[in-house]
Amino acid sequence: MIKASYILVSRNDNYCGDSLGRLCNTLNFLGEALSKTNNLSYSELVLVDWASPDKPLKDILPKKINNHIKSILKIVTVPPLTAQKYQKDSPFSEVHAMNCAFRNISGKYFMRIDQDTLVGYRFIDWFYNIFEVKNFGFKWPRAAFSGRRNLSSQESLDFRHIIRDQKLSKEIDILHPINYSNTIFPKPMIIPFYGSAVGIMIIERELFIEKKGFNEELIYMNQMDVEFLNRISYKEIIYNLSRKIENDFYHQNHDRSEAAASDLQ
Repeated sequence: MIKASYILVSRNDNYCGDSLGRLCNTLNFLGEALSKTNNLSYSELVLVDWASPDKPLKDILPKKINNHIKSILKIVTVPPLTAQKYQKDSPFSEVHAMNCAFRNISGKYFMRIDQDTLVGYRFIDWFYNIFEVKNFGFKWPRAAFSGRRNLSSQESLDFRHIIRDQKLSKEIDILHPINYSNTIFPKPMIIPFYGSAVGIMIIERELFIEKKGFNEELIYMNQMDVEFLNRISYKEIIYNLSRKIENDFYHQNHDRSEAAASDLQ
């Protein structure tokens, strides 16, 4: 039975430099990790190609990715005319792309990661060996969130060694450490842990349906994850996975000229 439906939205457009290279790193490393931990059969990866201006990803990726990830990969290609209809004057409507991905999953959990974010082994161990597997005397929540760490340009070149090393991986800078610590500002106001840049966002399939998915009015970058999780938090507990696995997600370094505002902080 498929438990994890990893979701990536991307396109072949050289966004912030070598976006295709970063995507291949993400896919290949996840395939390797799931294979080494014997979790491929419980997983799938749905990749939405949102109107690639160059060759579509389905024509490029097969030669660049390993057989592990290839065995669980489904690519959904959205053509330019369809994308333009929904994104309007936005360069890329992630909310539409992610809702499209959801319609193509078969797993119990919708698990959103960025196309250039690497998944670590602490997370894999927690999700497949602890979450819903072990009974701690409480009901497991239906949604969870973890922030991420930012690899420097040099660290990005050596990401495999760093992520596999439990000491080195915890030394990588955390993006938005205030959210990670859930600090109270002097104002007063509370910064929710899920207000940081996403490492992973996990939502049970039925809960995603109940809440009607991502808000498709939010066609511009930023705040779509927070808005969705705010809706969920009215009646559901959101698990603070950031602290449990110590932000075991790693964003690859790239040029920031086109990046979302939250990534520049």
